[in-house]
Amino acid sequence: MKTAFFAAIVNTAIAMSFAAPIQARSEDVDAGNIQWLKRSEEVDAGNIQWLKRAEDVDDGNIQWFKRAEDVDAGNIQWLKRGEDVDAGNIQWFKRGEDVDDSNIQWLKRAENVDEGNIQWFKRGEEVDDANIQWLKRAEDVDEGNIQWLKRAENVDDGNIQWFKRGEDVDDGNIQWFKRGEDVDDANIQWF
Repeated sequence: MKTAFFAAIVNTAIAMSFAAPIQARSEDVDAGNIQWLKRSEEVDAGNIQWLKRAEDVDDGNIQWFKRAEDVDAGNIQWLKRGEDVDAGNIQWFKRGEDVDDSNIQWLKRAENVDEGNIQWFKRGEEVDDANIQWLKRAEDVDEGNIQWLKRAENVDDGNIQWFKRGEDVDDGNIQWFKRGEDVDDANIQWF
């Protein structure tokens, strides 16, 4: 039953990922789906603003840049200009020389993160090339932040597994469901 349940979630998410861009309010999102909110005025504490158009992004928002010509199915490139990011925002840094087609480096200074923002912690000594470890202590996460739980022993090179227990997620958090067997090396799948 559990397998069938998650299979249904994945199938639904796959179908949604190829549909038109999602502009959903939090109450329209079921477990297993991701809330993509584009309009800053629709986002209250606990939600994340996902913005695709650079010209639509004001300071305090997150800019997500995806080069269509560089992205094939399953791959996502996140590019962020550090000089455009003020304290309290999320800085996505990708060093071209350190990044090959399966690596993404997420660097965030914890001391610059206020409540309502996302803290991305990456322990250099625990991170192998092509792997990203998201470490977040649940007890350190206030409403408005996201809990990223990562089991290092379940991570193969080039893959990112997002584990989140539905019963541990209250409003304002995002549930990321990822089945390891559906992930190919060097690809990141968002379901």
